[in-house]
Amino acid sequence: MLFTVVSTILAFSVMAVLVSPNAPVWLQWMSWGYVLVWIAIGQFAINADKVWKCADRKEAELRARLKR
Repeated sequence: MLFTVVSTILAFSVMAVLVSPNAPVWLQWMSWGYVLVWIAIGQFAINADKVWKCADRKEAELRARLKR
């Protein structure tokens, strides 16, 4: 519960910084970094199944090559 509250407050604070015209530049950069990191995490989550299957296939190939 505490983690949910803290992450929600952080997310709304980041959006407020990005919308605010008087926010310091370094804080805007950190906010954009936060947004881009969460976009990357979302992309990894969306493609996790494909990555998992590819990793399993490569592992099977490597194991087959090592057994020879």
